[in-house]
Amino acid sequence: NININNIHLILSINGMDKTSLKIQTFDCLAKIGGKTFRYVNQNLEKYIQNVMLVAKENTKESEGSIIEIVNNLSLSIEIRENVIKHQSFICSDIHLFDQGLWETILSNNKVIPTWKIVFDCYMSDNVSNNSLVDFLKQLSNVEYVEGSQHSEIEEKSEDIFKFNLFIQTLDEIDDENYERLNAGFSISSKGFPDVSKSKKLILIKIGRISPCLESFERANGELELIVQLFKSSSNKIYEKLEEYRDFISDSVGYELLNSCDFSDDFKVKIVGILNEDRLLESPELIKLIGPYYLKLSEAAQNIEIMERIILDTDDEELGEDYIKILLSKGRDDLTIKILTEVACRWSEKNVMNSISHFNEPYSQIADYGKRPLIPNNELNLNFLNSLNSLNFIGKIGLEANQLRVNTKKKTST
Repeated sequence: NININNIHLILSINGMDKTSLKIQTFDCLAKIGGKTFRYVNQNLEKYIQNVMLVAKENTKESEGSIIEIVNNLSLSIEIRENVIKHQSFICSDIHLFDQGLWETILSNNKVIPTWKIVFDCYMSDNVSNNSLVDFLKQLSNVEYVEGSQHSEIEEKSEDIFKFNLFIQTLDEIDDENYERLNAGFSISSKGFPDVSKSKKLILIKIGRISPCLESFERANGELELIVQLFKSSSNKIYEKLEEYRDFISDSVGYELLNSCDFSDDFKVKIVGILNEDRLLESPELIKLIGPYYLKLSEAAQNIEIMERIILDTDDEELGEDYIKILLSKGRDDLTIKILTEVACRWSEKNVMNSISHFNEPYSQIADYGKRPLIPNNELNLNFLNSLNSLNFIGKIGLEANQLRVNTKKKTST
């Protein structure tokens, strides 16, 4: 009879040490050879059932013995799979095993993971995608795959695109492992796989999504995706940014202008594309566009937007730059109205600097010690009263139906 006791007794009589005959029973039988080994091979299924699978310690058979046993097609598939599960081994090459056993080997982590192994299992009809996904969920397996040679599979161009798509659709694994696996590819896709937003963002970040118009369209208006697409490819998009106008909403524009990932030149172009009506409705955007709107061509600058920038900005020097532009366009009355509103917020120095850019006689208000005559009208009177209340100028008098401004004999600070 083939049973543990008989086999152990035979091996002991033939000089096998006690430890080896328990943990590598089949290997020990192979060493002594002869009739006993031939008999075991002739009754291999019974041996496996009565000895190998029963002996808890018999888990250290050599890879060669395991391959010999499980590739024996005379054995039932169930017995062969049970041998794989029972033995503590990690094979270096799954290709040495019958393909019908690949899924069992993979599911039980009995193979050293490499890109080639994962790719060949994906291409095999004997391994389900679910088993491959479960295998790749494990961090240790991802670490092995990540460290292997990706070039082993790149030559298989006819199938690599399908495999790349499979890796991109692994929504079941965590984001960290997802990024590590997808970073191994150099293939870019147009559009997005059906995965979570966080994974779509990862694909953009690592360059797996092409920054083409089609990808922007397939972002389906998702703010984070569109912004990340711009971030990943601002240099490529810069020269043809106008083509992407439809994707630059006010919310996208806000994120782009508020980001440190874009050059000033890029932001100037963004500002030129943003809808003027929407800009006027958005105090948040008005505060952001100031440094960039200044650099637009004169034809592209809107007076109303510049007025809003001056009124809303906390940067007095920037406001003064816009004052110069308005004055160069002959908008003296509007500039006086604006200065009347901002004078209470601005320093005396910046207010007076702004006034100095007017033509005379207004510029003389900023020339301490002068007493200019200003046309008498409601706009000018409100302006001068504002300056007087702030102690920026002295008394205001009426002389020959004009307003006499008594400036102070001091330097502004």
